[in-house]
Amino acid sequence: MVFRAGSGTRGIWIYLIILMFPSYAEAVQYSITSKVDTRLEYNDNIFLTSREHDSVFGLVVTPSARMIAKEANWETYLNARLRSNNYSDHGIDGNDIYLDASGNYQKERDIFTLAASYDKNSNLNPQSSDFGLTAQRVNSRTWSISPQYTRLLTQRLYFSASYRHSDVEYENIANTGYVPYDLDTLSGSFVYNLTERDKLNFILQASHYNSKDNALEYQLYIPRLGVEHQISELWKADFSIGGSRRNSTSRITQTFDFFGQPITQTQEIDFSNKGYVFDVGIEKKHETGSISARASRNNVTNSYGGLNDVDTLQLSFKDSITELWRFTVNARYQNIQAVSGVQRSTNREMFLFQPVLYYIIDRNWTANASYRYIQQKYTSDVSNSAPHSNQIYIGITYNFPEISTF
Repeated sequence: MVFRAGSGTRGIWIYLIILMFPSYAEAVQYSITSKVDTRLEYNDNIFLTSREHDSVFGLVVTPSARMIAKEANWETYLNARLRSNNYSDHGIDGNDIYLDASGNYQKERDIFTLAASYDKNSNLNPQSSDFGLTAQRVNSRTWSISPQYTRLLTQRLYFSASYRHSDVEYENIANTGYVPYDLDTLSGSFVYNLTERDKLNFILQASHYNSKDNALEYQLYIPRLGVEHQISELWKADFSIGGSRRNSTSRITQTFDFFGQPITQTQEIDFSNKGYVFDVGIEKKHETGSISARASRNNVTNSYGGLNDVDTLQLSFKDSITELWRFTVNARYQNIQAVSGVQRSTNREMFLFQPVLYYIIDRNWTANASYRYIQQKYTSDVSNSAPHSNQIYIGITYNFPEISTF
């Protein structure tokens, strides 16, 4: 399946219109919520690089909207977000765009779901697993589509099957190492409610990756078994573990001259390896907030043509000081290792710490301030350099009044 910017955008809107205007339109309920987030930003190392760099100041404006339409047997959503980045270094100015539309139809024990999205983003986002790998702005453009079917087999047991296709492109990638790719993933899962507080789940996932330069192809298989337990009204925990198998094919193409005739030769190298994945988390809620911790190992497709093992430890604390003041504190450590492909030089450790303070001015206005510290260390770097970044921002958010027939 091939996506193009114009046809893809039209497809999302046509799909939304079809779902939002059924034959019995008078029975449909609608809701529209929107907001604008504006912030002033200072960053002393926006690309998290050890190269010579300057500090930057920025104005970031992010309008967003969410539309919902639903009827007795179906509902549909549309989310839209535009992020306008304007910095003192105008070479990194740009606009990030995100659109997604989804709808589901339920009839007795069957649920049918279809989702599609478009994401034009940059590598300025520290949530990206490839953050800090290039000392320049690199936009990615991702189209994805995902149908899903869920069957309620009994009152306690249900089955779900899904497919997801992603098409990833990059802009201006000369000398960056970034590789466009296609990724297809099939998933099947069973979830069984053991008790009112316990769930048991089994998930089988198969993925196929192909770089668009045809240099790497891999298949990834992950079976996973997990359990969720509601310890009490305030405590809950979940745990899952699984194995992974990766079958990869690398292709090396060489062109040489044979008595005046160009000859192209491609060599294929097959290899496979095994690993494991896990995810464990615990959360405690209290009267004014919550505290949670999570540790995981996951296989994550990277932008350099391959697959990473990403070990993550996350801590989060949320609380309210008063009815008007609240804050969150997030900390994350990651160990990122390439396990498929040839980019072992990108193996690294990353640490993030970010407190955020919010003040509710009134029902529509919220002010916020944040400090963010990020440090990254490449395991292949014998100089022991560990570039870091300090970011400070002050922002304000306006929530428009909701338009709703609910």
